[in-house]
Amino acid sequence: MRTDIAQFLNDRLDWNLLRTFLVIMQERSLSRAAARLYVTQPAVSQALRRLEESLERKLIERRGPTFAPTQAGEEVFRIASEIYGHISRLETELDDAAGDITGSIRLLMVSRIESPVYDEFLAEFHRSYPRIDLQIEVMRSSEIISQLLQKNRDGGVRPMSRAERQTRDA
Repeated sequence: MRTDIAQFLNDRLDWNLLRTFLVIMQERSLSRAAARLYVTQPAVSQALRRLEESLERKLIERRGPTFAPTQAGEEVFRIASEIYGHISRLETELDDAAGDITGSIRLLMVSRIESPVYDEFLAEFHRSYPRIDLQIEVMRSSEIISQLLQKNRDGGVRPMSRAERQTRDA
């Protein structure tokens, strides 16, 4: 990367452009990203265009109504996800209250999990950490794995596949 571009990125890259790109990638849709960000679809398209111009890289390849990230897009998404994780921890890190742990945990799980052990764990967790906002989102097992690999959520719960149990027991 040229020195003048690197200097620009270090000094003036707009976090809002990265955040918009992060949401585009998470939603896999410009219009859904716009709805999630409470802006118009043209505003999301313009933010994407500005980010691509700033980085001098194409971040997505459009294919009609769908798109696929380029290699640069995948890397920017990974870095933006890490930055978002750091930013979301700022309040907790800067909170110097008398030892109270605060924050939020985003947990993914498949539907229809019934486990007294799991239920007791959640109840005990809430008793121990009442100031932690626990958000549970239900989705398919494959989506849970994808979200965790992309570092979009803090944890996931899903049953082990038969192959995973066989590998574990071997």
